[in-house]
Parts: sequence; structure tokens; C-alpha cells
Amino acid sequence: MSQYRDETGDLPMFQTEPGPKEPKPNTQNARVLDFMRTHGSITDNDAWERMTPPIRRLAARIFDLTELGWEIESRMVESPGGARVSRYYIVWGVLP
Repeated sequence: MSQYRDETGDLPMFQTEPGPKEPKPNTQNARVLDFMRTHGSITDNDAWERMTPPIRRLAARIFDLTELGWEIESRMVESPGGARVSRYYIVWGVLP
């Protein structure tokens, strides 16, 4: 019997890694994720100015989402005022 078959002689089911978990509804994490899904990305300025109530600690929310399994990348971009800020993106290949 092949070493790749289980004790019944059947090929075993391959386990795939589960996708990212959804954050609890009506939380800052859920709002940030929804914003990124809708707009494609988010910056601190977006979190402060375009979300009501504003989210003051965006990097912490991004960390929470990565802990739930979301793959999120950041890039430094220049804001309209000339400051360099992080823009966060969902890596689209991991969307459920």
C-alpha cells in the first residue's frame, strides 16, 4: 500500500488552511476592513477624517486584522500636505 494512503486505502483529504476570520460586527476592526474593501486602501488621514467616529490608532487595528489572518501590506506615500504616511492594502489573493 502506498505511504500516501490512509489505513482504509483511500487517499487522505488534503487540508487547506482556513481563510481569514471576519472581525466582530460593529467594531473598529470591522469598520477598517469594510473601508479597505470598499475603497481599496486606507491611511491614517482616512481613518481620522472619513470615518465616523474617527479611528485614532489605525496601526493597532491593522495589527488586529493580521492576527485574524488578513494579509495586509503597507506602503509609504506622500499625503496632500507633503507628509509621508502609511497606506494599507488588503492582499487580494486572500479575500474569502
